Amino acid sequence: MRFYVTQQVKRGDRHLFAARTRFITSDMLEHFDVTGWAPPHATEAAAPAPGSVDIRASMRDMWG
Repeated sequence: MRFYVTQQVKRGDRHLFAARTRFITSDMLEHFDVTGWAPPHATEAAAPAPGSVDIRASMRDMWG
């Protein structure tokens, strides 16, 4: 099941997937499509954090 997150931007598509209910046993799973998220690869490096932004300098450049 998929649940949409409330209080998001207009036309937002943020959602969460629900965990399997306890009423669906392992024997019943053959009647369902089972999907899962692949774990991240250990070789993939995390994206670097963006550098600092000097807002004051940007405004000075923009407005002179």
